Amino acid sequence: MENDRRFFVAIIGGFWKLDKAITSNAQQEGIALGRELAQAGFGLIVYFSNEMSLEPHVVKGFVEATPATVRAPLIRVRYPTILRDEVRFAEQSSRQELFDHLLFPGEDWEVLFYQSLSAEEGVDSVVLLAGATSTLIAGQIAIARHLPVLAIDAFGGSAAKVWAQLAHANRALSGDAWGTRPAADLVGRLHKDCRRADRVRAQQQQDRQRLATILERRNQGVYAFGATAALLAILVLGAGAVTNPGQFIALIFGGLAAGAVGAAVRIFAEPGSADPRLAVLLGAVAGLVAGLAYLAPQFIGAQNLLAPGTATVAATDQIQFLWSIIVALSAGAGFDTIFNRMRKQAESVDIAPP
Repeated sequence: MENDRRFFVAIIGGFWKLDKAITSNAQQEGIALGRELAQAGFGLIVYFSNEMSLEPHVVKGFVEATPATVRAPLIRVRYPTILRDEVRFAEQSSRQELFDHLLFPGEDWEVLFYQSLSAEEGVDSVVLLAGATSTLIAGQIAIARHLPVLAIDAFGGSAAKVWAQLAHANRALSGDAWGTRPAADLVGRLHKDCRRADRVRAQQQQDRQRLATILERRNQGVYAFGATAALLAILVLGAGAVTNPGQFIALIFGGLAAGAVGAAVRIFAEPGSADPRLAVLLGAVAGLVAGLAYLAPQFIGAQNLLAPGTATVAATDQIQFLWSIIVALSAGAGFDTIFNRMRKQAESVDIAPP
């Protein structure tokens, strides 16, 4: 294989509407497909073990071609609880370690079958051969999910309809009519399609992550810009525009919220570190507490603004104001950093009873 990724292919199809001669050929084709899928490094997802289904024949060839030294569960058997006693493959008696059973709750096998195909994870590709309505619907689900589809047209049925649909749409995952091509050619093409689809999914995931990062940075930037703009306005007012002592005291308390700026700037420089709303709130609270702790002893020792009859704002008051903002800024950034570090450490602590 090109990498360590093992692709799991859903085996879907049936022979109920084929005559005996065609059925025999289709079953042999299923066995050959199973051998080639095993040799190519695929895993199987199967749903039924009835001899008139495609699955048991593919499983037979798959197990025959899987070395005895392989102990990993490579055949995922999926079925509802109502079929618990009906789905069993002959090869389980000798190679049980290859089978992984998962029972779906419920009794409607069709709904559960289609849900398993539409799930985001679990099915990497689909093989269709003959079949009727459920095979046709399964093919549509696979096409809608952009899964690699190997629709074998040689035996008619819904698989041939799906192949015609893919060929008409000129999809790269279909290719030319399979006809009587060797199973090795079919599986080789499918494996190439799976690798291509895997690369596309990986690229799409990277694109989604990049977009999420861009949106996150934009959101963080809005909070950082808004908090910084508010602080600059407070600084301009406190530098001389406000001369009334009462208004200046209110301005001081507004400036103590500068911790929000420290927190907002920190998270903008470190994407993914925190929710900007929570960071700004915690930073503002930390700045307020630290700023008050800084100003309280100074107001007690030299009341200035708090003294009765004070009519103007002195230069010393403006210096105190500027230093309180610096204290609040550092407190907001520092508290947010410590809070997030403690939160990450707490996430890794197992709080469950031993």
